[in-house]
This record gives sequence, structure tokens and C-alpha cells, in this order.
Amino acid sequence: MAGANADAFCDATGDSDDEFFILFILPELNAQRKRKHGGSEVGRRAGKERKRAQYGEEMIADYFCDNPTYDAKDFRRRFRMRRDLFETIVCALVEDEHCNYFVQRPDATGLLGFLPEQKITCALRMLAYGASADQLDEVIRIGESTALESLKTFCSSITRLYGPEYLRKPTSYDLELLLAENAVRGFPGMIGSLDCMHWAWKNCPVAWAGMYRGKEKAATVILEAVASQSLWIWHAFF
Repeated sequence: MAGANADAFCDATGDSDDEFFILFILPELNAQRKRKHGGSEVGRRAGKERKRAQYGEEMIADYFCDNPTYDAKDFRRRFRMRRDLFETIVCALVEDEHCNYFVQRPDATGLLGFLPEQKITCALRMLAYGASADQLDEVIRIGESTALESLKTFCSSITRLYGPEYLRKPTSYDLELLLAENAVRGFPGMIGSLDCMHWAWKNCPVAWAGMYRGKEKAATVILEAVASQSLWIWHAFF
């Protein structure tokens, strides 16, 4: 039918092949491109069977049940935080009124999606270890596109939920406490001391390596921070 309409259009108007392409072929190509990048959709080719439900149950048994396979020390080392803090973050993200991304819900085919623990663990592993999305696909069984989306959503949600408290500027009361703390330490009038540390930049572009190499043999980036005795970080900058 589309071909008949196209022939009639060309016969009636005498338009060129370029105009024919723009009017009839280009819209179909755009439609195919949108379908290709869509989410779970009935009728689409099935994705890889990653057994996400099975691996989700194994993760719960390993870390989050009453008698987990790995103890609190293992959890702290691998997640870079205590389990109770992790569970607090999970609850905050699941109950977030502005974003329901981490809520487990069925996809278009009726299968339940990933547990919030799976998506959040994926994001934390990328942040804590610099793991690639492809590496986590093998371990956590989350595809690359979902892993990257989990990371971006996690970062934006954490900033929105906790930023007003933990990324704020010090108040007058905070400054008074900081001045008092440092006066006791022998530094009256000092708000905080600046400290720096070098982080190795494993994948630094070769063309930039000279700018990021100092006394260390490898390329590094410098993190400067100001932290109080309460371990509250008031300033951080690369």
C-alpha cells in the first residue's frame, strides 16, 4: 500500500528520488531505530537469559538474609559501607516519590525486574571499584545498558535525597564548632586543614599522561579535601 502511494505521489508531482526518500523511506528508518533501542517489548527478539531472579535470590542469601553466607566484615569490605547503611539507602531510593526506578516491577513481558539490591549493588561496585558494566554483567547478571542506567539514576537520586544535608555549606553554628575544635588543637582561627591524596588514573589518555604525572611513575589525579574531627567532609575537589 505504501509503495502504491509512493508511485502515485511521484507520478503526480514528478518529485526527485531525494524527496521520495525524505517522505517515505526516512520515517520508516527512524521508526526502526526507535524500536531497536526500546525497552522490554512484546514481539521483540528475546534478550539474553541472565537468570536475574536466581542471581537475585543468591545475592539475598549471600548478604541480606538473617544468616548470610558472608559476614559483616565481608560486607564492609566489598560494599565499602556497613549493611545497615546500605539498607537505609535502599529504603530511601525505593520510597523516593520523585523516582521509582529502583522499585521492582514487571516488564512488558510480565517478568519481574531486578531487585533494588541488585541495581544498587551494581552502581556501588562501579563507583567503589571502577568496574565496567561488562564486568558486572558476568557477576551480577545485569546488562550493560541497565547497569549504566542504574549508575546514573543512583548518582542523581543520592544527590537529590542527601545533597541538601551532606553537600551544604557550613552554617554559623558549624563554623563556631570548627573554630572551637581547631583552637583546642592549637590552631585558633582555623576552620579546617586542607589535605591531598593521589588517586591512580589507570586509563589516563596517553596524550594527557605528562600533565598528570608527578613524583609517582603512573598518572594520578589529586583529591583535596577538608574534613573535621567528626569525619564530616566540608570540601572535596579533584
